[in-house]
Amino acid sequence: MNNAIENALRETPITLVVCGLMGMLGVMSSLEVIHPLYLLLSPSLVFKEHQYWRLVTNFLYFGPISAHCIMEIQWIYLVSSYLEAQYYNRRPLDYILLLLIVGCSLLGLRFSSIVDVPYLSYMLGTCMTYIMSRIFNDIEVAIFFVVPVPMRLLPFVLMIMNTMVSGVSNEVLGNILGHVLWYFLEVFPRITGQSPLRIQWLFEWAFAAPLGRVT
Repeated sequence: MNNAIENALRETPITLVVCGLMGMLGVMSSLEVIHPLYLLLSPSLVFKEHQYWRLVTNFLYFGPISAHCIMEIQWIYLVSSYLEAQYYNRRPLDYILLLLIVGCSLLGLRFSSIVDVPYLSYMLGTCMTYIMSRIFNDIEVAIFFVVPVPMRLLPFVLMIMNTMVSGVSNEVLGNILGHVLWYFLEVFPRITGQSPLRIQWLFEWAFAAPLGRVT
């Protein structure tokens, strides 16, 4: 058990922090320590009342603790941990950059009124799922732990299932954003030899240079 926890902390610390905050907000909402209205994204409250925490909390809230909330957090954990441990292995800064770009892009869609939802957590999950489906398109996942679905088809299956929750337009936009980011992660570097979404090497170069001079 201790080894499993240590491995998770070592391989997926970003995912654990994100999902831990999601679970904490769900518990606090269930215990009525905090009201969901204090977590939603409202451009007027952010800019006029300077309630900047809403820029973050709206990505982390799936409602009070319930079967639905637990399933959503579990899915975010599975997708995020797979990306962090496999694709972004030893590249935590690159993964943080991806999350920041996704978050800022979704905030831009919300502030420009292209989407109109109080919480962007569902669209975050949609975008991350699409990215994973393109990078790991040869694996299968089980919907409700029963129905096997090829990962490459999962975004379209979830689009149908989630339309009732977040609206078809929001699902489409989440998948489009995921496609654009996947393009810059996988296709653009092969064409140009440049990886605009990689910054880990800058960090390593900056710290390696002083060490090289010392030795």
